[in-house]
Amino acid sequence: MGIGDFNHLPETALALHRLTASLVKKACFDVQAAAQAKCPVLTGYLKSSIYTHTWDSSTYGQGVTGGGPGASLLPDLGKPPNDHTAFIGVGANYGIHIEYGTSRMAAQPYLVPAADEVRPSFQASFARMEEHFRTLGVL
Repeated sequence: MGIGDFNHLPETALALHRLTASLVKKACFDVQAAAQAKCPVLTGYLKSSIYTHTWDSSTYGQGVTGGGPGASLLPDLGKPPNDHTAFIGVGANYGIHIEYGTSRMAAQPYLVPAADEVRPSFQASFARMEEHFRTLGVL
């Protein structure tokens, strides 16, 4: 047996990369779902405009419904720089006003609370990294 028979570092590094990328992606779609569940619904436009853009996919503009006078989609945030980054965006041009309020309207937060709701499970996923690797047979 050579030293290469015991060196599992390349496979471990690749498995770590893939696993962490999948955890980031899952968390972002979880935040999107939670934000859609939490946002106020009048016409459904705001809810349907919340999207996730990952390295290899985007839900931007998919299934956008409702709307009213002056409702329009903001531009897509674009493709993230790598597979360990993903964006959750709100396409509705008035989404920020609902989230943070205005001088004439109280805030009705939905996106930040959704991220706060998902954060513990995201952190727990990373805390269980060793368990994930044992399941993959790397350790």
